[in-house]
Amino acid sequence: MRFVGSILVAVSICAYATCYPSGSPAYEHLHELRRRNIIYSGQISGSYDFVIVGGGTSGLVLASRLSEDSNTTVLVLEAGDTGDAVSSSIDIPGNAYYSSLLGSSYDWAYTTVPQASAGNRTLPWPRGKVLGGSSAINGMYLVRPSAMEVNAWSGMVDDSSLWNWDNLFSAMKTSETFTPPSPQIQAEGNIMYENSSHGFSGPLHSSYPGYIMPAVGNWTQTLTDIGIPGTVDANGGDGWGAFIATSSINPSNWTRSYSRSAYIDPLPPRPNLAILANATVTQLVFANSTQGNLTAVAVDYSSARGAPVNTVGVRKEIILASGAIGSPHVLMLSGVGPADVLQAAGIPVQVELPGVGQHLQDHISTQVVWQTSEETAASLHAANATNLPNGTSSPFLSFINSATAYANITNLLGDSASAFQSQIAGQLAQSSATLVPSQYPEVVAGYEAIYNVTLNQFLMSPVGQVEILFSLTGTALGAQSVAIQAA
Repeated sequence: MRFVGSILVAVSICAYATCYPSGSPAYEHLHELRRRNIIYSGQISGSYDFVIVGGGTSGLVLASRLSEDSNTTVLVLEAGDTGDAVSSSIDIPGNAYYSSLLGSSYDWAYTTVPQASAGNRTLPWPRGKVLGGSSAINGMYLVRPSAMEVNAWSGMVDDSSLWNWDNLFSAMKTSETFTPPSPQIQAEGNIMYENSSHGFSGPLHSSYPGYIMPAVGNWTQTLTDIGIPGTVDANGGDGWGAFIATSSINPSNWTRSYSRSAYIDPLPPRPNLAILANATVTQLVFANSTQGNLTAVAVDYSSARGAPVNTVGVRKEIILASGAIGSPHVLMLSGVGPADVLQAAGIPVQVELPGVGQHLQDHISTQVVWQTSEETAASLHAANATNLPNGTSSPFLSFINSATAYANITNLLGDSASAFQSQIAGQLAQSSATLVPSQYPEVVAGYEAIYNVTLNQFLMSPVGQVEILFSLTGTALGAQSVAIQAA
């Protein structure tokens, strides 16, 4: 029997819209359903066809898809825990704000090096360390890139026929089950969407909260009034302007939809799939092939720092799915990467590959906060905390921030946009000479290529250069405050 969207919570388990109390036969059945592809004993086979390093956003999707072939064996090694002990913090959308896992043992809790342009501070950089990865701890925004961005990306790779918008758009719709908002929520939030830009039979749920704060309904008109127009369809390739974003929420039970609940929990028993939590990969093991090239033949992993190292063999492929930080980290621990970086860390160079760990792009953000006498989601939560369901979700607890906008340079600078573009164009040589932390000319050339695409294709286009978010779920000034975040 297949239960789509089943979840484990503190005192009950919900499948579809039905919840079962702890200790009941249905509870125990769903508990086993949820955990049956996850290995808790640590007993795994000596080798597998595929070993996936990282059970996060993409790793669990790959595990599900590859293990559809019963003749193929798949092992997932995840450094973090299963998340079962903190399921209510994961599954209840509002708990991303009110019972967050950020800064806990379920967060890698990275920090940056001191930032000279930010008062020489080190800044937090959270990443999910749990089955599901960052999709288990994030704010649940589902915002697609624009077609222009994806097609520019495809133009920078060897086979542009694979990595274009049309192919990615089709895949995104295939992975999605979209549920429109209720008429009441749509009216209150002034939500606009197009069914043609969505899929309706995929594993990942895409929807809107079951409760909305009245102020959200003013968002798109307010942005329109200051020159940032609303968009009727942010998901169809024109992802700019102001809109109310879809969220990774399963509206049948108001729970987070993420890579574990979407791709792993609903699976039937698969003896060819093993998912091992608390298994940190320490390095890839190489052997020399007959052609003299290195071939990855095994993976070393450990349950904790200082614990014994275990090795599992690989018959076909190792798949690195540890994210923008984790995957290059594993490669460099294994001796694959820029030679100067590896040598400085005392790691023998196996393969000199200058691009490993380079060209990471992320966004910085700040916010302006106001105190308010109006109700916010945080003030309602604080006032009703003792009356809220314990361990189960509800329409109110599905409310998360979703009012967003992507403003371009012409929105922000008006007639000064062209002068700004010229200023950026004149800084390419200095930027590539001083901002690229690499001695390799090919890495600098890659930086310059990305710089020029941004400058010449995006900067004067409708593509957003600044992200603006409306926060109603609580800020540094406490529950009785709202904020506008800019990134």
